[in-house]
This record gives sequence, structure tokens and C-alpha cells, in this order.
Amino acid sequence: MIDATRGLDGNPAAVAKHFVAVSTNAEEVAAFGIDTTNMFEFWDWVGGSYSFDAALVGIWNRNFLQMPTHAVLPYSQHLDRFPAYLQQLDMESNGKSVRLDGETVGYDTGPVVWGEPGTNGQHAFYQLIHQGSTVIPCDFVGFLEPAEDLDGHHSLLMANLIAQAEALAFGKTPDEVAAAGADPATPSISGASNLARRSPNRSAKNSQTESPNPTVATSRPTR
Repeated sequence: MIDATRGLDGNPAAVAKHFVAVSTNAEEVAAFGIDTTNMFEFWDWVGGSYSFDAALVGIWNRNFLQMPTHAVLPYSQHLDRFPAYLQQLDMESNGKSVRLDGETVGYDTGPVVWGEPGTNGQHAFYQLIHQGSTVIPCDFVGFLEPAEDLDGHHSLLMANLIAQAEALAFGKTPDEVAAAGADPATPSISGASNLARRSPNRSAKNSQTESPNPTVATSRPTR
């Protein structure tokens, strides 16, 4: 058993004052030194961490909307491991193929959760999210106040977040691309021909009604 008294002057009684437990086993919680009145209990058939809301959303997106993955996109380096944490939270909890009664589940139990911080992802996989053939639900996470701001860096970072979320929510049609003008002519393609050939490749479909695309903004990351 882990020695819970380390850092508490070796006093077992101090454990009850500084620890709470999430468990189905009150006996072991008490043996560890935690007061069972500070024990958060759940059903013994729940394996690992569990989120009922996340399970329902994942089942809905996977089975009814045919969306097999879920991207989590935090615009803060302090949350660089946040997608990995959610992988464990969601995929371990919902990664089951057998029901409580022992029968095989007849549907997909959850999506593949993945992601990468901010602009790192923009230079990696955002192209597929915006213009690929697969609709991918995305959660954008940002902060109103930075833990540290290097010469206006945070404002630029949040501008990227808002722009990416807006583009995914509303898209841009080939006609809108054409109305906005084209890039300077390339050596091999010029004028109207260049615009006509570039416009379809610069457009992005509106995913607002097809894919959940929430943006979460909270006060400030903790260190």
C-alpha cells in the first residue's frame, strides 16, 4: 500500500484531514486512513472513470451522425496533455463491447478522442478538418487571460482560435472565395483561369449543422 503519511510528518491521523476518496470499497478506504464520510461512492459495476454526458454525446455522434472521432483543440501550451487526459477519461470509460448483462453491445460505444494544442494543429491536421471528406466534431478551448503574455501573443492566439471556430461553423462557398479575390497569379496559371481553378480548392463546407463545434473560454490556466 502507498504510504499516505509521507509529507504529513508520519502522522496517520493527518490522512483523514487531507484526503478524500472515490471508490466502491469502503473497507479499503478506511484501511488507507481516509474517513469514509469523505468517500464519494459509485456503483461497483462502473469501470474506471465515467462521464454519462460524454458517453451519450459520443454514442450519438458515432452511431447517429456517423462521426467516428472527436478532436479536442486547446489554445494553451499549459493544456498540451489535455487531449491525452480526455482520451483516458472517455475511451477507457466507454471502451467496452459487453453490456452489464453479459450480452454483446450492438452499437459503437464511443469515438476516438484526439487533439493537439493550438497552432501546432493548424500546421498539421486542420486542413483535413476544414476541407477533408470526413466531418470531425471539434472542441476549441481558450482562456480570457493568459498565464503569461509575451508582447500581445495571447491576443493573436485567441484570434486564431476564433477564426478557426468561425470557419468550421460557417464555411466558405466557392462563390464567396471568388468574391474575395484570388491570390497573385502563379507563373503557370493566371487571371480568370487561375481564379476558377483555385476557388473550389479554397472553399470549405458549412459544418455548423453537421458537426458539434463548441468553443469554451475560461478565465485563466493554472500553473
